[in-house]
Amino acid sequence: MTRIRLPMVAILVLIGLLGGSRDVCAQPRGYEGYQVLRITVRDRADCVKVRHLQSLGHDFQVWSEVVTMGRIEARVAPRARPILAASGLTSEVVVSDLQQHIDALYTPPADGDFFGCLRKYDEHVQFMNDLAAQYPDLAEVISLGDSVQGRPLWALHITGTGLVKPGVLYHGAEHGNEQAPASLVNYVAQHLLANYDTDPEIRHLVDHIDWYLLPIMNPDGYVVFDRYNAHGVDLNRNWDGPGSGEDPWGGPYPFSEPETCAVRDFFDAHPTVRMYADIHGYVPWLMWPWAHIPDHCPHHETFAYLGGEVRDHIAAAGGGWYETGTIYDVVWYGISGCSTNYAYGELVLWAFAFEVVDDDMPEICEEFLDGLLFLGQWIQSTDCNGNGVDDAEDIAAGTSSDCNANGVPDECEEYCLADVSGDCTVDVVDLLAVLGAWGETGGQADVNFDGITDVVDLLLVLSGWGDCA
Repeated sequence: MTRIRLPMVAILVLIGLLGGSRDVCAQPRGYEGYQVLRITVRDRADCVKVRHLQSLGHDFQVWSEVVTMGRIEARVAPRARPILAASGLTSEVVVSDLQQHIDALYTPPADGDFFGCLRKYDEHVQFMNDLAAQYPDLAEVISLGDSVQGRPLWALHITGTGLVKPGVLYHGAEHGNEQAPASLVNYVAQHLLANYDTDPEIRHLVDHIDWYLLPIMNPDGYVVFDRYNAHGVDLNRNWDGPGSGEDPWGGPYPFSEPETCAVRDFFDAHPTVRMYADIHGYVPWLMWPWAHIPDHCPHHETFAYLGGEVRDHIAAAGGGWYETGTIYDVVWYGISGCSTNYAYGELVLWAFAFEVVDDDMPEICEEFLDGLLFLGQWIQSTDCNGNGVDDAEDIAAGTSSDCNANGVPDECEEYCLADVSGDCTVDVVDLLAVLGAWGETGGQADVNFDGITDVVDLLLVLSGWGDCA
């Protein structure tokens, strides 16, 4: 059955009108009388007026990705509305009372589904801890660092039995007012864990990928429903890389903020991460570099293929049609200091910026799930050891062996890892090689790559006894 999708704001208004009888788990308070307005920007002079209004800070916050020609949306405090009216800019009301809007978003469903409404920061943290406690062999909660106000950037690390594998990092809520992606990231985590024992495809994805799932990158902004962090910085303008340092809301210099530093340091400490998605929430866009210039990046055709596949998965799940393209082309304006430019331009990751239509819970989670799983499957099948080189190139260059000629580097196949001698058979020769290298650090006999040849490697050889093919 095809669902009729109303504009986000229309649904929010309807929920606000119909949901008043339920208990409300609202976060935060203090937005009574605030409105979301749609402002028409007709020319460069109007752009200047909007930027002048932005100097009001908390009282006037642009929620659209950039200030450019056309229509933008902004959060406007009661005391800022006369200033907006005096500017001569044309505007219309989208959300008449922001507090009612927030209360509606946090109205829990009757069935108690965690994904039936938006959730507070603490609720997301508890949900992650509960998953890790329920699946201790597959999941652990890790902190990437702390926010300005000392809130940890908690993430779930999910992985199974595989030894050599690429990593995937998905995070939401870099802009604190874009909150549906936090639920989406946790939805992916729950799906991977809950289906590990019953779905062979999910088991393969968990065993062969390091999943790092960070629901809330900007905890301080999330708690107060604010785009910026506690320093008033737009974190998606605070990264280094091509075109960085040119946005007035991007902080005093690239990586001036603890939140972006935390993710940067995570990348540095986890070089096998190859797929990255920074998930935002406002409009139906699926984007990739470049963000600062109209030129296409060297891997544009592959990005376009992957973006198209994610778009098709979303459409097949009932999510409607998403626009795909480079950030510059889709937004119609250059963006400086964004995460995807850094992740691709400096680290050469497959880096995406996704925007979800923030109007349906839990439907938005269900619609994006298969697309995000697809990206994990693709990176595992093309760069299974997470070294940044296509598997076929590794094999052709001799960097990786492929005893059974199946196109998969042997180090990515557990039963071939034990083939220490490289003769495509796990036998007494490999057993003797492990015994001969006992206690040594590194080397081919270190089957499980833990830095030393020991009893674990011996057991892996014994368990893999027989033909590697």
